Amino acid sequence: MLTQKIADLKTKLKEEKNFSATMHAFFDVEEGHPEFTNQSKPTKAKMLEKTVLAGAGAAIGKKLRADMFRALEHQETGLIHGFYTTKAGMGSFFFFNDIRMGMGMLQVGMMTHSFRINADVWNEEGQSVAGKVSDLDPEG
Repeated sequence: MLTQKIADLKTKLKEEKNFSATMHAFFDVEEGHPEFTNQSKPTKAKMLEKTVLAGAGAAIGKKLRADMFRALEHQETGLIHGFYTTKAGMGSFFFFNDIRMGMGMLQVGMMTHSFRINADVWNEEGQSVAGKVSDLDPEG
């Protein structure tokens, strides 16, 4: 059932125009299935961290730096998900490596800012590269 919910989330991410509906679908997976977190393991995702912070920063019009960034990978599906904090607020994200798409949100005061992560993986020179996000991390 969890695997199907994650597959449905991927479809919603690709097709849904309403960011809130997509983020709510992610939270349904995350909060409605305790095994989701239990089956997820920490992953190093420095390039994804930069991408998430760039998306969150663009959503609020500020350059952001993470005070804390935690990424987990669901072992069975490869879905990377996590949360972060910045001086502006706190947020969460999810990202599918295989389709190079994801979504994030940043809570700033009473406002929730959502953003789409819709890009290839980029190296330090700004070139698109193939492979998993973790392939670009020196320690990953």
